[in-house]
Amino acid sequence: MKKIAAKEFCDFIPPRNVGFHVELASYLREKLESNQFSTGDCFPSLREMAAYWNTNPYSVKLAINELVLQGYLTRSQGHGTFVAPKRGDFTRIGIYIDHSMRQNGNIMYTYMFASLVEQKLTAKGASCIVFNDYRDFSEQKSPPQDLADAVAAGRIQAVAVISWREFFGNFPIRYFYPTIDYHLEHVAGLVKQFEARRVALIAPEDIYEHFPERFRRIGIKLMPKYIRQFPLCGGFTQNCGAAVYDFTRELLTRSTRPDLLIVMPDSAVQGAIQAVLELGIRVPEDLRLLLHRNLGLEYFCSLPADYWDIDLNQVADDFVHDIMGK
Repeated sequence: MKKIAAKEFCDFIPPRNVGFHVELASYLREKLESNQFSTGDCFPSLREMAAYWNTNPYSVKLAINELVLQGYLTRSQGHGTFVAPKRGDFTRIGIYIDHSMRQNGNIMYTYMFASLVEQKLTAKGASCIVFNDYRDFSEQKSPPQDLADAVAAGRIQAVAVISWREFFGNFPIRYFYPTIDYHLEHVAGLVKQFEARRVALIAPEDIYEHFPERFRRIGIKLMPKYIRQFPLCGGFTQNCGAAVYDFTRELLTRSTRPDLLIVMPDSAVQGAIQAVLELGIRVPEDLRLLLHRNLGLEYFCSLPADYWDIDLNQVADDFVHDIMGK
């Protein structure tokens, strides 16, 4: 462990206008991600950094707070601020399981994936603590207390979040979302493969918010006029068929209709398929359909749609590599 001097950040150029803490946080984040510092290295004090750039200590504090919340730094009362463990340094990992996902028919996925992740992390030498959240969907406003207590006590260094809910944004620990990240990366890869110009999306509100960034990474922009969202009613999507049917008809009867339509989750695709069949649109000649896999539908529907599914074992392998670095 070493004491980091403020002069080691001499290449940071303070912005002339507002947003000092935003620019500083971005700069320090890049430094930390470049592995220039080791786990446990002590950061300069707020006053030292503020004096170096001739700025208000509060502005520096805002930047440091953001990095603490994002898990790049840890703070010890009375001792200072330190570089947090990096990928490969994690040995104590929490696995958060959102049991409200069973309401969406994902109970088998949830249990199987959690079990695979725990087995693979243990095989890599990590110790795991499983945190089961049995609260109803509507009650999930923050991480459960037992998980928060484990973080405060230092019993875990990172958490794998098996849920579509993102309430860990202000949690002072590294957190990973395999359920979201790998699922949507797979969809984005298929979209790029299809080379579609006008991409339409029908998805629940909670899921849609994750799409734009994933698509932006591969050079695809989702246009607002081709996006339709529906609410998750208490965590359920079973009753969304009528809304998805109406959305599909409306999108596909536009003067410039999309050439690729993505519909998710699997409980929502029935409405889209019915609308496409009624409109007599040829698939895939006139429209490419990319649907969240629903095995039951494939037996009764001859529509040649494209489906995506996830190899849980491969996702678990990729995730463990991301968090353990080996």
